Amino acid sequence: MELKEFSYVDKDAYEEDSGSYMCQFNTQPMQMQMGHLSVVIPPDIVDTATEGSSAREGGSIRLTCTATGVPTPAVMWRREHNRPIVFRHEGGRERKVGLIAGSKRLMPVDG
Repeated sequence: MELKEFSYVDKDAYEEDSGSYMCQFNTQPMQMQMGHLSVVIPPDIVDTATEGSSAREGGSIRLTCTATGVPTPAVMWRREHNRPIVFRHEGGRERKVGLIAGSKRLMPVDG
């Protein structure tokens, strides 16, 4: 019995190429094999609105970072030199964290 291999090669894959593919032999009964292709796209920051952002002491500030990729990238916020990020809540309550995942409303610290 001679073994034959049939290949499909896509050297320039794009996100829309993701999906199920079927290899089919027109025999009686028909034979087929299914496979799934997932095209992975490296994360990329496409927009950041943080440069030159400022706020009055005690005011709020919004820092924005937009990233693309497949799978969807996880966005993490961290302060320079790993200083803590401080959240101020109504009533003066504070919470300090070293790393933030996703989106949060940041409140600057006095002084």
